[in-house]
Amino acid sequence: MSVHDFSIMDALMDYAEGKSFVAICGGHAILRNSREYRDVMELGNRIANAGFITVSGGGPGAMEASNLGAYIAGLKHYQHQHHHNCNNNNNSNNNNQKLDSIHETTETTNESESKIDNNNNNDNDNNNNTIENITKSSSFSKYQREKCNHDDLQRAFEIISSFPQIPGRPEFENVLPAKAVIEEFGPTKCYTPSLGIPTWRYGHEPPNLFTAYHAKFFQNSVREAVLLDICYGGLILTPGGPGTVQEIFQAACRCAYAQDGYEYPIVFYGIEYWTNSGIWDLIKRQSIGRKYHQYLLLSDSIEEIMDHLVKCAEEKGLNLIDDFNQLDNPYWYSKHGESARLSTSSQNSFY
Repeated sequence: MSVHDFSIMDALMDYAEGKSFVAICGGHAILRNSREYRDVMELGNRIANAGFITVSGGGPGAMEASNLGAYIAGLKHYQHQHHHNCNNNNNSNNNNQKLDSIHETTETTNESESKIDNNNNNDNDNNNNTIENITKSSSFSKYQREKCNHDDLQRAFEIISSFPQIPGRPEFENVLPAKAVIEEFGPTKCYTPSLGIPTWRYGHEPPNLFTAYHAKFFQNSVREAVLLDICYGGLILTPGGPGTVQEIFQAACRCAYAQDGYEYPIVFYGIEYWTNSGIWDLIKRQSIGRKYHQYLLLSDSIEEIMDHLVKCAEEKGLNLIDDFNQLDNPYWYSKHGESARLSTSSQNSFY
């Protein structure tokens, strides 16, 4: 196990060169049809669009939502490498027929249907009018990319949240909703700005389908340390259980004793949750006199969070990705300049 985990860590450090990561941590059990899931999707998407790689623990719940958002950001439909067009909603009837056929599979175990109310469709019409005559070039401005992503995000959420839950089983055991999203938008590629770092410690939780790569560790302690070590772009903490709380104190300890310049933003998303828990006040008090105190943020606003992350990245001189083509190179370069070719197939893993 130690040899395996060392090899995974070595490969991961090679992959990390030249990239800036923002980690999103949170509960593994948040439901796919919840507002929390949709918000974390948007966070993951906005992080990727800002030029970071979105990284999570690679599992279900908040981890899946963050990777799903980043997966949507990496879509190359504007380069005709995928059939989906962010300007074209004429295929919605065909898409719904596909969903109906997939739903029949899950309804054999549960005859009841659970569908969310899609009241946001009318809001998308105005957004579609602003995305006309987009040039089919290899690069888009972040503004154009986010406009496309708005519609794609909403469509992906509608798909993944529309499946009924199987009675008596955790929602994450049902992979059909995620597969339906992949069927709609296409498989992940090496240019997808999304990374998962799962563990066999929680082997009952399958790695989610929305990462370019998974770096899977045997030892959860090593996995946690690596996840918190590479997220120089910041750490976002959404409501979660004991695992999320552990990550908070690990990150705070790391930043408290970090060499000058190696601190990173620690963002608590959910003012009421983190204030009532007492954890925010404790971390804030303990950070007084430490440089990372200035990087702490408690917020309910995705805009405020993104401004905070980008400002800190600019101050630290982090490398942000302007064009996802930069991730399309199937080679990794080690510190010694040697290269190793990776498979370009979907869902590559470091094992």
